[in-house]
Amino acid sequence: MPEEAPLPAYLLAGPEEGEKDERVASIARAIEAKTGEPPERHRFHAFETRMADVVMVLSNRSLFARRRLVLLSDAQSVKNKADVEALAAYLAAPADDATLVLETSELPGAVAAPIVKLIPKQAQVIFWELFDSAKKGWIVNFFRQRKVSLDPGVVDHILDMVTNNTRELRAECERLALSVGPGATLDLERAEQYLYHSKEENVFTLFDQLAARDHAGSQEVLDKILLSGDADPQQVAAGLLWQFGRIVKYRRLVDREHYNPDEALETLKIRGRRNQATVVAAAKAYSAAELDAIVALIAELDARLRMGKADLHPLMLQMAVYYITRNGGRGAWKDFAA
Repeated sequence: MPEEAPLPAYLLAGPEEGEKDERVASIARAIEAKTGEPPERHRFHAFETRMADVVMVLSNRSLFARRRLVLLSDAQSVKNKADVEALAAYLAAPADDATLVLETSELPGAVAAPIVKLIPKQAQVIFWELFDSAKKGWIVNFFRQRKVSLDPGVVDHILDMVTNNTRELRAECERLALSVGPGATLDLERAEQYLYHSKEENVFTLFDQLAARDHAGSQEVLDKILLSGDADPQQVAAGLLWQFGRIVKYRRLVDREHYNPDEALETLKIRGRRNQATVVAAAKAYSAAELDAIVALIAELDARLRMGKADLHPLMLQMAVYYITRNGGRGAWKDFAA
């Protein structure tokens, strides 16, 4: 089936990043089908870019390709009057050899109205996060295509460990499939071992150290994550928010509802020995009040990462690690101006 003709602009909204990636790939294929060659790609992050610079790339013809594909992440961050006016002016009369894709993890209403109203309705798409049942089917189908069988419990464990969207699921499942190879069976122990130990430092190994309330260990892991350059600070914050959110739910079930620990873990579908041990350790290391404060700290961190300058992101993450382990999440933003 041929790709539809590319439009001058799109707004891809919502939390499901994997399906957004697929739509961008589809747009790129449509451009290639129309021009006979791949587009020249440019990627900008709204919180650190002047829209005048984005418009300049959109408006200036390329010497190397017939059409340009310009991706603007975090479009909800375009708030400055001059930036909104610059982008709106371009969208009112877009170049005939460029396609602009605005991306936001929020809903279209989070993007400035003068911008949204100039993007055709058929080019505005919301990508909702998949339900767990759909994610399970996605994982099973992914491994089936790679001729890898799954033991019971593996799918649930992957969902426990990789929570955000199919972009992260694809990356981790690809690595797991390669680790066992076609024709093999992936069992729960190997999946658990791999997700914790067989890759570089990540939000899960960082949470291991935070759960133990080990400041030095947490800082060391965070430094490695930042040095790798592969991790998006917003994804790190989102991962920690989800992890600590589970600890809050676990504590409430045990403290207020009088569940025993095994019942609470089962109710929250927290599986895998190592994963369960980390949850129990975190619940012991922090009081209920501290856990509430930590969740509030990370939620504020996430908001500031979206709005703040990129060069402050490492400092903000380091500060969060300090206040989580040393102060139980309290007092983090009192003296910090992003």
